[in-house]
Amino acid sequence: MRGSYEIYNELDYSLPIKLSVGEFDYDLPRKVEFGIKSFLMKNDFSKNCLSYPSDHSDFSQKLVHQIKILISFIHQLKILLTAGSTESLRIIFDTFLNESKSVFFPIPSYSNALNLIKTKTLEIRREVCLNYQDIKDYLLQDSYSLVYLSSPNNPLGYILSDNQIRELSVSFPQTIFVIDSCYLEYDESFSNFNLFDCENVVIVRTFSKAFGLAGLRIGYMYSNFETIQKLKNFRDPHLPTELAKYSALLALKI
Repeated sequence: MRGSYEIYNELDYSLPIKLSVGEFDYDLPRKVEFGIKSFLMKNDFSKNCLSYPSDHSDFSQKLVHQIKILISFIHQLKILLTAGSTESLRIIFDTFLNESKSVFFPIPSYSNALNLIKTKTLEIRREVCLNYQDIKDYLLQDSYSLVYLSSPNNPLGYILSDNQIRELSVSFPQTIFVIDSCYLEYDESFSNFNLFDCENVVIVRTFSKAFGLAGLRIGYMYSNFETIQKLKNFRDPHLPTELAKYSALLALKI
């Protein structure tokens, strides 16, 4: 079986819908499209090109504010903007993994996350998991430095509730739980209120899927203050771009 990225990069691959990467298959909403075009036409666009992006820019502050509204944010958690969820995962693995660390990775799941983990450690246990109970049963068998979970899972579709994530966090306090939530828009019941004091949980989200901004590379992750401070040390401070932040703002305001 060939990897999704091998197929994706074929020059003669003609199918318009690439199910393996979950790209948005519709046109951008007009408000977003026209807003981006207007941004590119403005006189200050040159300034945005000449200057490095900043966490303290007006677009950064406004986007973080809108994200807080989107996810019913609570003040104990902190948000870190990134250049997409894959970049978020790289930052997390760079922060918490080395060759002595062990990882549990349920399969099937996001293959590129596994590839990123392999650059840090080969102590990886991969097991087929079809639901929450499968995951918990395996975690009870051994201890791990980090556990990667995708919810809703792609391709199986099972969902880990906020209560289940909290249960894992409390049951295994020495383990970092990375929750890849690229498709969280499909889980309307999820709440961050059950996770506000879970210091070993990092939630990763993106604007690539439901918002259709995969080409602009914009995402974010959130966790407690101490964890986000650690993650900042491994992040490029000049990403994402101001154009990406502005586009995400437009998408959130539709």
